[in-house]
Amino acid sequence: HSVEADPVAFAGRVVREYDKRRLGFMRWNGVGDLTPGAVQSINWISANRPDVVQWVVTRIPALAAQIDHAPNTFVHFSLDAASLERRDAFLAEGPRSRNFFFSYQCASGEVPPPSAGAVVFFNRYKPPPGFDLASSNVCPLNKLDDCEGACAACRRCFDGSAVAWEGASRRGEGSGAALV
Repeated sequence: HSVEADPVAFAGRVVREYDKRRLGFMRWNGVGDLTPGAVQSINWISANRPDVVQWVVTRIPALAAQIDHAPNTFVHFSLDAASLERRDAFLAEGPRSRNFFFSYQCASGEVPPPSAGAVVFFNRYKPPPGFDLASSNVCPLNKLDDCEGACAACRRCFDGSAVAWEGASRRGEGSGAALV
């Protein structure tokens, strides 16, 4: 069954594979993006398998907003210089989940804006010369020569850390840059 034809059956296959491989998290959309069926699958897993940690990476405001709030599901909304209006579109949709944060993907040589979001990625994980990597919102991938296992070691995108950073940033607290 495909995710669009039968989202619940697809979700069942996903959790069986999660269990079989003894995973500690799963990432949706390593390639591609959300579809209506994927949203239904994610919400089914959130409700029926609260032990399955879901990290949902997306760029589609309307579908991202349909993901239900659950303590095991984190919505990672990806932006870049050409797509900043999607941030406002997502917020205008009235996201169901409070577990969301924004990331920013820099172009080659680009310095991220202060409102970049909770996680910053540089082009090919290489910051521009002289950029201070000590910033709390710079993804650790940007600091490594080998990315193997880095997300599993860090977990910030799906343990609540990025969500907390984003929330503090929106309120003007902590180490996050103020978002406008």
